[in-house]
Amino acid sequence: MDLMGSSYLMAHGMGMPVEDAETTVEFPSSGEYYVFVRTFNWTSPWFYGEVPGQFELWVNGKPTGTVLGTKGSSWMWQHAGKIVVREKTATFALHDLTGFNGRVDAIYFTTAENELPLDDIGQLNQFRKDKLGLPETPRNAGTFDFVVVG
Repeated sequence: MDLMGSSYLMAHGMGMPVEDAETTVEFPSSGEYYVFVRTFNWTSPWFYGEVPGQFELWVNGKPTGTVLGTKGSSWMWQHAGKIVVREKTATFALHDLTGFNGRVDAIYFTTAENELPLDDIGQLNQFRKDKLGLPETPRNAGTFDFVVVG
């Protein structure tokens, strides 16, 4: 988290693909969207070739056609394809292919073909706060809760 500014989802099934992680997304309008997934080929520092950690992004039960988690030597945006949204609501699933540490930080949708997601960690952190409506300083900064067990 300290390298990327957020938590991430990891699929680890001890070599057996895990169940899909699913969610529903509400789009502002129908149309064509370019999709990017922030992921990491975690074996890149040590290994070249077919990598573990591969997964696909499925939209309404169909794969986008790109195997993800296969590129880069650090966290990066991997292009997942272009989708056509007919209804404003769509179901998305991360479909694990290897059961061995596929990882996803974020999914980015844009209608602009050449609009790449932010990659600078400072800009990305601010983008997250803006889009999620998070305050600059957490509301409970400097305080903590505790429970005495005895």
